[in-house]
Amino acid sequence: MDKITIKPTAQEILIKGSGSEGYVDIYSYDFEQNDDKKGLGHLFMVGNIQDQDGDESDVQYITNLIASLAKREYYAQGDIAPKLAFTNALKKVNDVIDEFFKNKNLQINAGLFAIADESIYISRLGKFKIYLARDGKNIDVLNNIEHFSKEHFEERKFSNIISGKVHVGDRVLAFYPNKAVTSRERFIKADFIKFDKTSFIDKINAFKETKKDFACGALYIDVNQHREPTVRKTRLKSETIKLNPEHGTPILTAGSKTEATINPITLAVESREKQINPVVTHETSELNIDIDNKDTKQEIPKIIAAEFLFGRKGSPLQSLLKNIHISDFNPKKRLIIGLAGIVGIAILIGLGFTARSVLTTNQSDRQLSDKLKEITKNIGTAEDKINTSDFIDARNILASSYSSLIGSGYYESPKVKDTLTEISKLLDSMDNASEASVSLFAQIPENNGLVRLISNPGDEIQAVLTSKDKSFIASVNASGDVSDAVQIIDITPNSLLSLLGSSYDVVSDDTGLKMQVITDAKTRLIDLPADKPMKDGSLYEDNLYYLSSDKIFKIVDVAKNGKEPKIWSQESISINNELIAVDGNIYTLGSDGIYSFYFMGKKKFDKNIQISAQKGDILLSTKDGKYVHLIKTETGRIYDIEKTTGNLVKTIKINTAAKILDATISSSEIIYIATSDNKIWKVAY
Repeated sequence: MDKITIKPTAQEILIKGSGSEGYVDIYSYDFEQNDDKKGLGHLFMVGNIQDQDGDESDVQYITNLIASLAKREYYAQGDIAPKLAFTNALKKVNDVIDEFFKNKNLQINAGLFAIADESIYISRLGKFKIYLARDGKNIDVLNNIEHFSKEHFEERKFSNIISGKVHVGDRVLAFYPNKAVTSRERFIKADFIKFDKTSFIDKINAFKETKKDFACGALYIDVNQHREPTVRKTRLKSETIKLNPEHGTPILTAGSKTEATINPITLAVESREKQINPVVTHETSELNIDIDNKDTKQEIPKIIAAEFLFGRKGSPLQSLLKNIHISDFNPKKRLIIGLAGIVGIAILIGLGFTARSVLTTNQSDRQLSDKLKEITKNIGTAEDKINTSDFIDARNILASSYSSLIGSGYYESPKVKDTLTEISKLLDSMDNASEASVSLFAQIPENNGLVRLISNPGDEIQAVLTSKDKSFIASVNASGDVSDAVQIIDITPNSLLSLLGSSYDVVSDDTGLKMQVITDAKTRLIDLPADKPMKDGSLYEDNLYYLSSDKIFKIVDVAKNGKEPKIWSQESISINNELIAVDGNIYTLGSDGIYSFYFMGKKKFDKNIQISAQKGDILLSTKDGKYVHLIKTETGRIYDIEKTTGNLVKTIKINTAAKILDATISSSEIIYIATSDNKIWKVAY
């Protein structure tokens, strides 16, 4: 029966230009004739080197060296997974690149990628692009890090590995985007989908006729189905291998040389008296096991110690008791036996605690191992989503994985930290995130209660605290001291809404059907209609605006006697909407990533920002601010969205080991976050 695999067939497109943008070359490797290494598939590189000092004397040598090192390291071990081999190759190349940057003023642009059966692994340094044509569509494989690359062209190492799947019939175009190619990229993309390989290459060559200094370095790859006959290995003749007693080196004593693996092996029993060398023989389905024992008399090992009865060895205590006969008992011996018994019991108790500790540790390790296996699988799924531009699902998968590790109790484990770093890098590849400037506002002593929700920041901040199964709303100062505490009754707090300078707070419950208005230690309960539950709400000028299933409702003058929700929106809204922010205008964000802008009861526009609203996320804005701030509590990231366009302007990440519980914003655009370690932080822009 034939073996069916996927095989890429590459065509190089190399058109020399004026050389003003440095030296470009293309490399492709495979080991199809080597059975041990053919599983690693094909390795490709498109490279461009530019010497900023104008010395082009050895840039070709540098390109060749990088490609050769990558090839040597990638195919060094044929028995490892392609992704691991690819990672090893990048590490080796990065070591060499470091040395070049120390001694030369270079700009290196290179794309390195491998196709092994149906998997593709890609990494790049500087400028590099790769398109995949599938089912009549053109996929920009690296478009998720296009924004990232613009900010990091000076990055001096291969870093992220993008991985995914290729299918039979796919076509891949990998190239260095020089100025001439970039200016024609729109036409190149269209032609790549429209024409077959020959016609497409003719189109590329035609550019040279119209522009003499046009240059192009690209690889055009067809992904085809490949059949090869299944090879049956020749069965081996009986052969005996002796092990050198000093070094354990196998010495072939009969039969022909072979690279076959020695399958189950049988050792002759070694005579204790004669110290006879052990003998190893091959075992095949045709041959009996052949042991060379001409000079060896086999002996059956004898069990000498009587304590092996029932397969268990006796303890020293048992041996001591056996040597004491009942007829010999006297007071001194009684004392000895008593002490021996006490020591024995103590030893047994100690062994019991040790065994319990070991079992608990092993169980904990197994749980962590299982969790990491699951998350590693999720990361692979997220990478596939990124490769197909499904950024919403990719972010959601990564956010869920990140949150489960942060809250797992294993945060100090090196493996967990490595996994969190891997998740962060994938998120960074989509977000172009920068580090936040964070400072501690307050550390709340646990005897003052555990912080759950925060709002209304100023010199003090309003917070919902829990203590002994009771919830309170109180003011917290920078020292963590609590004052003006009022107990919240009849509801389980889910959100806290306050206005800066106001004397009231609105607390909603987790059902979305009850709210409690707290004013000067007095409370008033509002019951919402069953068909108008609240998903998320926001206060503006003493009016409460909230999202329901497909409407935006408004409760007028909620601080005083307002309690009846009235429809604010003049049209139905998406049922996917999850978050709302109000500053005179209204902004919403849905689980489908749709950002909406409303003015005077009417929707002005929708925009897919490729970031979904999830449970626990927070949307904040101020009246005079330019941005709506989306706080992703699972991943500790803040996304700044321009109010009037929906453009994602900035992303910052908050590196905290504790989970984010809630967030609020001051009139001066300082964001405050509460974390599960009972701290409140200030995030300044």
